[in-house]
Amino acid sequence: MMANMPSSSTRPKRAFSSVFPTASRSGKLSTQASTVKVTQLVPESPSSRYHSAFQTPKSPAFDAAKDQIQWDHTWQAATTFLALPQAPIDSKFSEGSSRHNLRSGGHWIKNPSSKDMRAMASLTHDARFSGVTSPLILWYMDEVRRHFLAWTKPEATKTLHRDRHNGWIFDFLRTLQNAQKVYLYPIFHFLAPVSAADPDNLQAKNLQIQSRFRRDLHALVSYSLPQSDIAEALSTHIFAEASVVLGIDWSEGAFDDDSLDDIGPENLRTSEDPSQIIHYRDSILTVMQMTEEVGLGGHNAQRVFAEVMDLLMTDYVNCAYARKWESPSSVPARLRTWIEHRFAKLILEALECLRKTETSMRGDTGSFYDNADFMTSTIDKWQEMGIERLGRLRVDELFSVIVEWDASLGAVEDLKQYVTNPITRLHLTSSFSKAISQRLLQPGASTAEILQIYISLIRAFAILDPKGVLLDRIARPLRRYLRDRDDTVKVIVSGLLADVETADEEHSPMTPEVLVELAVELSRAIELTGHDENDADFDWDDMDWVPDPVDAGPDYKKIKSSDVIGSMISLFDSKDVFIKEFQNVMGERLLKRELDLDKEVRVLELLKLRFGESSLQSCEVMLRDVLDSKRVDSAIRREQQLDQPGSDSEGNVEVPEMHAKILSRLFWPALHEDTFSVPNEIARVRQRYEQGFETLKQSRKLTWLDALGQVTVELDLDDRVITDDVQTWQASVIYAFQGSDGPNPQTRTVAQLIERLEMEEALVRNALTYWVAKMVLRESEKDTFTVIETLSPDDAGEDQAQAAMAAAAEAESNAAMSSVKSAEDVAMEKMKVFWQFIVGMLTNQGAMPLPRIVMMLRFAMPGGFPFGDEELKDFLGRMVEEGKLDLSGGNYRLIA
Repeated sequence: MMANMPSSSTRPKRAFSSVFPTASRSGKLSTQASTVKVTQLVPESPSSRYHSAFQTPKSPAFDAAKDQIQWDHTWQAATTFLALPQAPIDSKFSEGSSRHNLRSGGHWIKNPSSKDMRAMASLTHDARFSGVTSPLILWYMDEVRRHFLAWTKPEATKTLHRDRHNGWIFDFLRTLQNAQKVYLYPIFHFLAPVSAADPDNLQAKNLQIQSRFRRDLHALVSYSLPQSDIAEALSTHIFAEASVVLGIDWSEGAFDDDSLDDIGPENLRTSEDPSQIIHYRDSILTVMQMTEEVGLGGHNAQRVFAEVMDLLMTDYVNCAYARKWESPSSVPARLRTWIEHRFAKLILEALECLRKTETSMRGDTGSFYDNADFMTSTIDKWQEMGIERLGRLRVDELFSVIVEWDASLGAVEDLKQYVTNPITRLHLTSSFSKAISQRLLQPGASTAEILQIYISLIRAFAILDPKGVLLDRIARPLRRYLRDRDDTVKVIVSGLLADVETADEEHSPMTPEVLVELAVELSRAIELTGHDENDADFDWDDMDWVPDPVDAGPDYKKIKSSDVIGSMISLFDSKDVFIKEFQNVMGERLLKRELDLDKEVRVLELLKLRFGESSLQSCEVMLRDVLDSKRVDSAIRREQQLDQPGSDSEGNVEVPEMHAKILSRLFWPALHEDTFSVPNEIARVRQRYEQGFETLKQSRKLTWLDALGQVTVELDLDDRVITDDVQTWQASVIYAFQGSDGPNPQTRTVAQLIERLEMEEALVRNALTYWVAKMVLRESEKDTFTVIETLSPDDAGEDQAQAAMAAAAEAESNAAMSSVKSAEDVAMEKMKVFWQFIVGMLTNQGAMPLPRIVMMLRFAMPGGFPFGDEELKDFLGRMVEEGKLDLSGGNYRLIA
């Protein structure tokens, strides 16, 4: 076994000779051999890496050395011809890719000699490299990579980042395109055609070599250049030019001329020139094709193009159809037509450009247009996307749609095509609820405005979702907010009693604080009365019945969503709240001077159908009192001869004309009972009126409510006569200035008026403010007022008159006092009954906190204490403001 093993001295020699061939016996090739050795010992270069691939000697030393020398010469000739100059590629190849044009590049494209052709053929069709890529092609790919990184990449990056102008994206792509033409020319004309040794497989082999080299070149381009900058550049160019192609115009009023009303498959009208549309379309397709050709296409380019087109679809919908709310709505049909004949066409043409290079290399001539099913399904998906964008636009506009209802009916029709699944319905309710909270449910919005929007909301959603699920979700925070407002019931009742004729006038401006629509709705809702809404699900004759939507909540209660009156009344837990407020508002209206009661009678009869006669019995008695008062008043005036002009029975003074309304106090709400001294003339007429009433209604007695009357006064001043309708306390105050103080104007102080009229100071000051605003009185000194008998030129000036009118209007609004006491006033009056008990407790036991005061009142008062902690806290707070109590550390104590 040991005899068969080579000696240790021969083992290194064999290893050395396996790499370096030994000299021949004749010694003639020693120079070549030594040259080869030297060549192998120099540092490795890109060419030597592929050059050394030949050195696999399997023949005698003489043949190996000869072949090596021949290989070196061939390699030198081929690489010298294929080597790229150390300079950037110029722009002489932009006119085409033909061989003639490429050859015009001078030192870039050279005509190979016969020796160069033989060298390239020898290196590329060598049988020893069958099945693998030729070393020459690998070397050339390294040469291309070196040149691209050293020269082409900096030039392309510089072009990409310079100032943008028309066509700058083309300059960038042409730089890469020119370089690619130079790089690919040897492969297509010198290397690939001679690389296929088998003539039968020549074409397939050429395509494989070309495709592989192109793929490597595209990978080099794609991974070397900044993809984010390229994506931004492409998106900017496509966005600008596709906007014109798709007919998007952001200028104000660009779509006001209904330019898309007659949109059709063959003729899509736009505000742009058709030749310009074609130019921009060709520009987009050219850019996409060049992007694919230079290796920047594929998934990245498709993603950029898809993002831009997605954004443009949204922009088109927002620009073309924002606030287009006409009914019946043609917006969805027009949008579908636009997508099919413009949007989809541009996308498919661009995708064809992005896949053209790849399909041509594979020999595939297919197209998107060849697959009809694919085209139909894809366009349908894009149309559904467009409807979704339209729906989102309408959701964003929904608050304005509700505000401008019912001129915005078309927008609700568009929304019906959007809210077809639980996801879109949830988006609508959440987005619109947020808009309501931010834009409506604010202290600055009046209750009448909120109720007006709620009415429009009910009507709009009755069309959008007849089942009422969406309205149930959206209206909950709105109803809760209205329920917490103090004047909600009053505004609703005032709207029910509003003048219907005002609402029927087409161009009549409605008072913002009066919901006239409620009066109209009450008349329409009469046909809904008598229908039990709770039995709607058990109407076995309803052929249109459908189950509740899947997104209905567990506490969902089906209601008649179009019943506006029912929705208003159901804001409150009990109908008694509504009926009580209706009684107060109706009493306020009935106590006015002259009133046509036909409207009140009609509203009362309609509400009786909804609530029943027993609930509105007090209102019916109030209405009968006013109607009977006219008859009784005529009888008394006739019996007492008060309707005859002239002096009274004593012949003293002219009898003023007076009418009275006789009320049944048990059926009327609490009324203001402020008393004060009235002029003697009025007192004498009252006395005669009482006598006539006692004669007509025996065993009954009249109690006069001084503060609820209305008076027509005529003031005869030196330079003018003023006639005005005022409150009774205002008339009494100005009457107190009547008299004779000699040549000087009449002057009174606040204290004098309070003492003479026995009137509360608040009413006296209110009346004085009113007459000062009317320029009848002036405050000459503090709390001293004088009659203005003659207006000075300054007082009579235009500016002064306008200021006086504004002040008078404000004074009138401040002077208007409700005839009916509010619930708060009634509660405070009742609370004053317990004030003496509170004073006794705080006197005997000292300072006490609020819970202890409430507890002791509940134990001490017979029948219990009817008020809660918050009501007592408000009352004690008023006592603190009046200086009767002091609050310190949560304890209340009396102030001595």
